[in-house]
Amino acid sequence: MGHFAPYLLSDEIIADAREQLALAVKAMGLNNCAINADFILKDGKTYVLELGGRSGATCLAELVSIYYGYDYYEKLILAALGEPVDFPKEHAVPNASMLLRSETDGVITAIENQNAPDPDIYEIQFDYQVGDRVKKFHVGPHRIGHVITKGETLDVAVKKLHEALDKIHITVEEIK
Repeated sequence: MGHFAPYLLSDEIIADAREQLALAVKAMGLNNCAINADFILKDGKTYVLELGGRSGATCLAELVSIYYGYDYYEKLILAALGEPVDFPKEHAVPNASMLLRSETDGVITAIENQNAPDPDIYEIQFDYQVGDRVKKFHVGPHRIGHVITKGETLDVAVKKLHEALDKIHITVEEIK
């Protein structure tokens, strides 16, 4: 339902995650493509739950773009075209995102966004409008939209995210 960066873990856990990911990428034969991976951490050990040769969804490409200071989609296109691609790592802007979602199947009867322009609100996106049918949230494609924020620290970015979310009101009339 949401993501943030950076994810603060010990150097040992990060090294283990990188090792497990490298082994999984090699086992799948992925080469010169974006990857999306989900992990679980149990008893100090990292396990790869899912791995695919694609960009991540639910604001992950935007998170990477903000954090590292480049357009991740542009990098993917350049790589697909066989162009040289560099990934500078000096830039690090903490950020957070959350999907907008419904707790019921229904029709949107109102969308209200009371957020004023703010340089730390990177994006507020609505995928549906008043009158559209939406589904109760179970998986990413059921989202109504998203909010992405940034800040000088992760705490600031997360606080800004919650402030922005508190100023968005979506009314969904349940369909039975």
